[in-house]
Amino acid sequence: MEAKSDLKADAHKITDEMINDGMKVLAVAYKESDNNSISPSDEQDMILLGFLAFFDAPKSSAESAIKKT
Repeated sequence: MEAKSDLKADAHKITDEMINDGMKVLAVAYKESDNNSISPSDEQDMILLGFLAFFDAPKSSAESAIKKT
């Protein structure tokens, strides 16, 4: 089994490639809790389920906006 640091590096490499290809990438994770509310400190030690990648096509007006600069 790969070390956690290797898995983390692999995940960064894959997500960086998707971002460089123009995709928006979201990580999906969870953590079991008995609390009725959450705080930013609860966003630690979560279990990564995976990533969602969305292709964000440029708007049709993007070309003219770039030419103006």
